[in-house]
Amino acid sequence: MRSIPACGVHNVAQPLLQVDDLRTYFSTPHGIARAVDGVSFVLDQGEALALVGESGCGKSVTALSILQLVSEPAGYIDGGRILFEGKDLLDLTWSQMRQVRGNDIAMIFQEPMTSLNGTRTIGWQLVEAMEVHGKASGNAAQHRALEMLARVGLDHPTLVLRQYPHELSGACGSAC
Repeated sequence: MRSIPACGVHNVAQPLLQVDDLRTYFSTPHGIARAVDGVSFVLDQGEALALVGESGCGKSVTALSILQLVSEPAGYIDGGRILFEGKDLLDLTWSQMRQVRGNDIAMIFQEPMTSLNGTRTIGWQLVEAMEVHGKASGNAAQHRALEMLARVGLDHPTLVLRQYPHELSGACGSAC
């Protein structure tokens, strides 16, 4: 039997991410380009959301806006709210937002070949990310990196840690 709180108060969980009337614009020699103009959505804990649309319709700019990675001064957020766990990300300082990025919210960029540093091994990059975000360090970070590679289905995670991004194809190359 479900109990209902007194006085009509309901314990409704707040959304994980709520975007209200987001507007991100770019100044161009031809005027203002409204890349994102009035986007709103709600994402609850455990839900997945797909932004679908034709090339140039604002999907990537929406994601970059949420992470506050829009290139200034040409690009800027002109208005709206971005609430993550009830906190407006637009009110955070650069330093505070840096803590949110990678720890709480991340983006997988469209171009996988530019997402990883080609001069560093996969292991070095995974360990560095964990150390920068305080998730683990040293041997613990190395062990966690191995676990993550195995979890995504790579057959030889120890080998993958020593490889460079160009040594892995979209089908895992010789590492699978």
